[in-house]
Amino acid sequence: MIKIRPAAARVARPVARPVYVDRFSTTWPWLRSADHFAVNILASDQAELAARFARKDIDRFAEPTRWRPGPLGAPLLQDVSAHLVCLPDQTVDVGDHILVVGLVAEATVYTPGRPLLYHQGGFGRFVAHPRPPSLARPRDGSATVGGRGGSPH
Repeated sequence: MIKIRPAAARVARPVARPVYVDRFSTTWPWLRSADHFAVNILASDQAELAARFARKDIDRFAEPTRWRPGPLGAPLLQDVSAHLVCLPDQTVDVGDHILVVGLVAEATVYTPGRPLLYHQGGFGRFVAHPRPPSLARPRDGSATVGGRGGSPH
């Protein structure tokens, strides 16, 4: 487990985390009035849990969902890759959704693995493309510029 707490002396401006919420979801009224919220980063094998939270008219936090209250009371799901505890900063209307920008007050990484992604109506996972030869790292560890070698300065 890695826990990161940005300190004002080290960070000029806290990291911002955007979250999109359907304006008609049952989550939006709660989030609109919250003084903090949690972002749970799901692992690539947690599509079933994500689908549960996408459903309407159910208690998302009832069994089989495993969770605990965070340090400020926001629900933190168990067995996820990471948690972010955020302070609301801005909201912007974006069509049928609301963009909520939260400033990350605390981040905890449990398992640095592949995150669960949602794209074009389906869940998936990130698979990195092979590094192009122009960006390949030299075997001796020296820096390269434009893939030709040399000093980066």
